[in-house]
Amino acid sequence: MQPVKRCILRAGSAAFRTYNSGVRFLLFHEIKESQLRDFESLIRFVREKYGFIAPEEYGRCSQMNGIRYIVSFDDGFTSQIEVTREVLNPVGIKAIFFVCPGFIGLQGKRAADFITGPMARSDVSQMTSELQPLSWEDLTSLSSTGHVIGSHGMNHARLSDLRNESNLTEEIVSSGDELEMRLGRQIDWFAYSFGDIASVDSRSLRIIERRYKYCCSGLRGINTEATHRLCLARENIDFDEHVDDLKRIANGGLDHFYYFKRKKLLKMAESC
Repeated sequence: MQPVKRCILRAGSAAFRTYNSGVRFLLFHEIKESQLRDFESLIRFVREKYGFIAPEEYGRCSQMNGIRYIVSFDDGFTSQIEVTREVLNPVGIKAIFFVCPGFIGLQGKRAADFITGPMARSDVSQMTSELQPLSWEDLTSLSSTGHVIGSHGMNHARLSDLRNESNLTEEIVSSGDELEMRLGRQIDWFAYSFGDIASVDSRSLRIIERRYKYCCSGLRGINTEATHRLCLARENIDFDEHVDDLKRIANGGLDHFYYFKRKKLLKMAESC
């Protein structure tokens, strides 16, 4: 992967299209205590320059003037609820949490094995506090205070690797059904695990299309009224980068490099 600063510089060419309106999703995973200040700085920057909307407002994005943002979290780590309480709730920002029912509530070695196994996290050498799974009580609390819960698959499987239809249905449909049963809320949102173009295919998108209202990827870009509901783009935020670079990324500084991948995803979605 090219260095972030070089990518941002190249993306500033005349070929980079700008938008006057639309919705961008910020995508976060675990937030370390040492990263809390950068998280807060990024949220403040976006809030003051653009503003946030709640996930339920996404369907009305065509009626909005300007660019707005939605906060999203993947995987379901306890550090996510902590930064929500400390940073998001005080300023009224509602987020969407994409979680795997098979990960929720695990403890000790089972949680660690899930992170290094299904989540394929080779960067995790030990189980730290910010990587602990959310509990069902945490999800109930988030849901009851206006945040949205979405499915991230039952067990964080790479959908394109599942050849059996019943396994795909379990991963996609049963995960949403279990969340609905446990939380007593309709589950309309899905984000496929890993988020890259190689981790999804037309078969899985057809099943997602029948079960969910929206599907999010991990491909960078802005979402407009023309964006297919199964092809929502999100800006992955990695706090290993300097916060000033992250602000440029949040502004769409790397969108250009995902153009053809977004086109490929759209072609798959349109075949459903």
